[in-house]
Formats: sequence, structure tokens, C-alpha cells
Amino acid sequence: MAKAYNIKRNNRKDFIKRIKILSNGCHEFQSWQDRDGYRFFRYQGKDWRAHQLAVLFDGRNPTGKCVCHSCDNVWCVNPQHLWIGTNQDNRTDSVRKKEQEVDGLILL
Repeated sequence: MAKAYNIKRNNRKDFIKRIKILSNGCHEFQSWQDRDGYRFFRYQGKDWRAHQLAVLFDGRNPTGKCVCHSCDNVWCVNPQHLWIGTNQDNRTDSVRKKEQEVDGLILL
């Protein structure tokens, strides 16, 4: 007879337990990260980038798109800081923000 293993199934409550809310409004996800600094969460048998899963939990479908951070904090999972766009949208946003940077300060 095969051994039965008790494998924990993560859910939204487990996801929420890993969030640290910062004073700037970012919701930093506490978990392991890849070499690019993105945090991950295992959900329904798949390892998800936390910010992508956050927009899915918010009722938006990120499939085939980029989930971009208006706050530029790759650990942030606050749905109000996340927007869905194309790779080009993400690159354009990054260039626009870099152009506004002067001596390390962001000009808004």
C-alpha cells in the first residue's frame, strides 16, 4: 500500500498571513524569492509570483500579461499598487520613471 502524505494546501488565508503592511501603503509579501527578487507562493500546485497571484485574488486575470508595480517594490502585493499591462507597457513605465530620476531623486 502506498504511503499517504499530508501535503499542506495553501489558500488565500495563508497568502494574507505572509503580508507585512508598510507605512507607504505597500503590502510586502514574506516568502522565498528568485534571482530577480520576486517573491513566490505555492497555490493549487503551482509556484506563483506573489504579485501575479494578488491580482488574480483581486478578480483580475493576469494570464499572458505583465503585472506592473506603480510603487516599484517587487515584493508589494497591494492590488492598488498593481496594474496589468504588456511587456512594452512595463518597459515604457520603467523608462519614464528613470527619465524623471535626477541625482537619485524621483521627480513627480
